[in-house]
Amino acid sequence: MTESISKQMMRRILQMVISYLPISGLKCRLRSLLIKEKDGLHPSLLCQPGEIVVLVGVHRIDTVMQWSESVGATGKLVLVEAIPRYLDNIKYNLETHLNWGINNIVYVAKGVSSGPEAGNIEVGRKADFNKLAGHRIEDGLSGNDFVGIESIELDTLDNIMLDLGIHNINHIHMTISGLELEALKGMPRILSARGLTILIRSLHSKDGELLNSQVMKELKKFGLHVIAGKKVKIAAGRNIYAFRD
Repeated sequence: MTESISKQMMRRILQMVISYLPISGLKCRLRSLLIKEKDGLHPSLLCQPGEIVVLVGVHRIDTVMQWSESVGATGKLVLVEAIPRYLDNIKYNLETHLNWGINNIVYVAKGVSSGPEAGNIEVGRKADFNKLAGHRIEDGLSGNDFVGIESIELDTLDNIMLDLGIHNINHIHMTISGLELEALKGMPRILSARGLTILIRSLHSKDGELLNSQVMKELKKFGLHVIAGKKVKIAAGRNIYAFRD
């Protein structure tokens, strides 16, 4: 959906305010206030040019374009997605049909978990429905919402970044259908680093408890400031924003 002119102007004003704040902690606290009021923020409000951003779980090309443009030619955008054809489609369309001129995207066809393993993913009629086979989450979906099962490769985000030679990450954006807690358990090195911000979209329940509550507890173990974002109307969860000064 195209932004209205008034929304574009407001976003650009907020973007300028955030970019000119001299202390990173102040930037994060302003973002925290915005996340409490809005279901989602434009990438340009969550990162700055020249930064390294990791998207965990991605299938929308418009989202990729927004993040790529926001970090710019001097930054780097790492796409980590369990289903290889999603990444193939994004790369093909960016390079062939859109002539995307910002060469800053790295593609990683892996799912994330608490350890390296092979697995299977249940493929939904909508990409947002995809979930790890055998992984019990309360998502309100039935067998009719899925079209098949595909084999995937899983690894920890710590391992994936080390394999890429990336040691410092500015921002992580995670949308992985109930696997966020397992993903966090596989990234202690990343979560211990200074200057990290992370936004997790946690919408499901497991064993009768909201996953976002468990996710916030896990983030706090690493000494991160953790902010519960605005509740998502269509699901039993919310966005979670965390940062370290």
